[in-house]
Amino acid sequence: MTIPTTTRLARGVFLAACATSLSFLNLTGPAHALDAALENIVMTDGDNQIQLGKIGITGANLTQDELAKLFSSATPTAERKALAARLKAERIDVPAVVLTNKTTRLTFNNVKMAGVTDGRAAEAGFSDAAGTGTSADGAVTDIKAGALAIADADLSALFNPAGAFAFSRLSLDGLSVTGADTSTPATAVGGNRFTVRFGRLDAEAAIVNGVLTRSGFALKQLAILPPPASEFGGQLAAAGYEKLELGLDYAATYDPAARTLTLDKLALTGLGAGALQVRALFGGVDPSLMTKSAVENVAGLLAANVRSVDISLDDSGIVEKSIGFGAAQQQKAPAAFRAEAAAMARQIIPVFIGGAPNALQIADAVSKFITVPSTMTIAMKPKNGSLGALDIMQIDSPAAFIAKVDLDVRIGAASMAAVPAAASSDLLTASPRKSEAPVVAQAPAGTRKLVGLEAWSALVGNTIAGKNADGDPFFEYYLKDGSVKQLDDDEVATGEWTVKGSNVCFEFPEDDEETCYKVAVDGKIATFTDEDGKGRRFEILAGNPKKL
Repeated sequence: MTIPTTTRLARGVFLAACATSLSFLNLTGPAHALDAALENIVMTDGDNQIQLGKIGITGANLTQDELAKLFSSATPTAERKALAARLKAERIDVPAVVLTNKTTRLTFNNVKMAGVTDGRAAEAGFSDAAGTGTSADGAVTDIKAGALAIADADLSALFNPAGAFAFSRLSLDGLSVTGADTSTPATAVGGNRFTVRFGRLDAEAAIVNGVLTRSGFALKQLAILPPPASEFGGQLAAAGYEKLELGLDYAATYDPAARTLTLDKLALTGLGAGALQVRALFGGVDPSLMTKSAVENVAGLLAANVRSVDISLDDSGIVEKSIGFGAAQQQKAPAAFRAEAAAMARQIIPVFIGGAPNALQIADAVSKFITVPSTMTIAMKPKNGSLGALDIMQIDSPAAFIAKVDLDVRIGAASMAAVPAAASSDLLTASPRKSEAPVVAQAPAGTRKLVGLEAWSALVGNTIAGKNADGDPFFEYYLKDGSVKQLDDDEVATGEWTVKGSNVCFEFPEDDEETCYKVAVDGKIATFTDEDGKGRRFEILAGNPKKL
């Protein structure tokens, strides 16, 4: 799939829009106000051409002749830069700007700027944009963009190649790029057209004394729709998706005095997948790294260090899709593949990070997450308080990593809704604790009996109900984070559940050792069979009706 071409075109739309604005943005609050209009303006630079048509300028401080020279490609570059540095205007309006070259034609409508002075514009943007691009093999890509609005824009980069485009706020109300996947035949089922689009982009930045102290952006409703017959489309379909629908949020804060950069949030969310969020703290960040020339400051980059990294994965479908994909690849039942994956995590992780004192706990947490996906948090903190760039370069193995970093993995509260009583997602929790009397109930006709991990899945997020040996009410509620809440008559206790092979094992604080059971679910009835082959039956109640 020709995603790289799409990316270049999408970026071209944005940069071309900025470049269009750049030409007019060194204006504002004039000393000698002049209202001027320039007609039929065409500027060329090699194969690139900008047709401005009509330019309306309100409150300019340059003369008509100087304005004409500014917007003429025949004017020497040095003279144009000097005129741009002097130019001020209250407002600039261009009904349409057309950018063309050998392969692309883009039109930006209602380009406007206001409050322009000293190379900055209080406001800038356009109402919409559209165009086409043609690849070397003749494939056509269609481009459409919504309204662009920029506040406090520094556009001096147009006249200074070493400069950088800066702003305090920016929003783009949607962008869509549709083209041909040249690796997929046009005659394939579903065609060979792909689409990449997003609903909205919002960004902000704060610059103090030339240093970027705060930045952030939010990309909403990013969708990638590949041709069904393409390689990418086939991979998505195999994983259970027709398209990718994503969102991206980023926020960072820099403290020049402390020289710390805080990654407050880097979150990637996916519809039907979940959310991946990263937070981090960096130290030793020189202010020069937060300026326009940051890429040139290699020494500054090497002096920076990492102080902490936290990663959170909140599942809402991606694990299930991955299990299904892996099971299909190995031609296994999803429940069997999940059980193998959970068991493998318990076996391999302690070996992989054998130097970590909590390796077994980490393996147990990962196994539980595979068994019943919820929220998994990974915390990494350097043992010496910070980890420099040179230290990171020297890490060449898991053992070297564990020698320098404390690692912790925990399963938190689940964000998914409770699994319905007869659902099949792959794990259950229930632990009859005290010779409970069996509960007799009739399973609905035609319901498929679940065993093993499938049965356990149907119980996780739900409650079992029965009676203890004294005939008193007995309830257990099974949470996705690996805990179990028990109500035995009027006594409440909290324990832990663990899946081991095809068994589910439970341990409460007062227990000398864990107790394991085989689990089966038939309609609304759950059966727990101990190691001696004795079974107990319970009624399944949806959710947590006892508020345990």
